[in-house]
Amino acid sequence: LGHSWGSLLAISTVDKYPDDYYAYVGVGQIGDVAKSENLAYEFVLKKSRENEDNEAIALLEKIGGFANRPLDRDLLKARAIVTRYGALYKDNSLVDIFGGSLLFCEELTMNEKLKFITDNAKMETMLNSPNLNLLGEIFKTDLTRGILKLEVPVYILQGEHDYLTNYTVAKEFFDLLEAPKKEFITFQRSGHFPAFEEPGKFNDLMINEVRRESIE
Repeated sequence: LGHSWGSLLAISTVDKYPDDYYAYVGVGQIGDVAKSENLAYEFVLKKSRENEDNEAIALLEKIGGFANRPLDRDLLKARAIVTRYGALYKDNSLVDIFGGSLLFCEELTMNEKLKFITDNAKMETMLNSPNLNLLGEIFKTDLTRGILKLEVPVYILQGEHDYLTNYTVAKEFFDLLEAPKKEFITFQRSGHFPAFEEPGKFNDLMINEVRRESIE
């Protein structure tokens, strides 16, 4: 299973080592990333205008788009607006979904939890991170011209309200992909995080469909 940019890592691994896996599960599936980013830009500019968010509007109009431009401070700040408006379904918030998990995580000390929160609130964290190079590679990805056949069953679990990895773009990739069996499952009350926004449905699919069919 791969989520978001992890779907690129996971599908590439399954493509290379099909005998090591029973199935591939993509969540927040990447497809044609440039197309997805262009749709994200159009969406977030529209939402910013509807909300009269003048600071966001000015920044978005300044950069003119997400695809085919340098990965700099302005782009990262602008893409963060997508998280604000298009990462989750309307009834959910990042704090509600991830706050409890972080607070009660036993593997981290309280200082590590605080550092995680404060570091991720700083733009310099991303600008100085090796993840920036990874983001550059992801922006160049178009799986509709890359991996179009897998030797294992494929399940794509996609939030209908996902504007970080666009729902329509993910479905277009799924339609092109060949596999012994494939299924596209829509999470109608989810954005980019269906495993957290609709955990009951997600767990039921993973346990009673994906896992059961994989081991039979």
